[in-house]
Amino acid sequence: MDNQEALTIVVSKIQSHFGAQLQGVLLYGSRAKGNSRPGSDYDIAILCDQNIPASECWRLAQDIAATLNQDVDLIDLWQATTVLRKEVVVYGVWLYQRDRVQCEEFVTHTLSQYQNLNVERRDLLAAIENDIRNSTKGNNADG
Repeated sequence: MDNQEALTIVVSKIQSHFGAQLQGVLLYGSRAKGNSRPGSDYDIAILCDQNIPASECWRLAQDIAATLNQDVDLIDLWQATTVLRKEVVVYGVWLYQRDRVQCEEFVTHTLSQYQNLNVERRDLLAAIENDIRNSTKGNNADG
């Protein structure tokens, strides 16, 4: 089975499972980047109207994997970390979008959250560096 046929099966099974609550499906990882090897798994992210339990994603991934005879990782984008969501929407490939505008809004929301996270991290790292400098100065005064 070629890659395009496999991806058609992936989208079809996900659409059948989630129905109208499915907003989009993305391929990410090595297959999306074009550097997969024989036997590489399929990294799939789904965007639904509501959070999907990890156990449900796992069961569906196992079903798809059995059909493809290939490992499948399936994540719910709403359950993923901000960093992972950013990686998926920036480097992933949309396989299906029920409503392009809603999918684009999710991308915008994700990138905004990622930018906010970077600001928070920058401030936190600056505070840590300041604490380290201050504690080092205090230790040098003792010596």
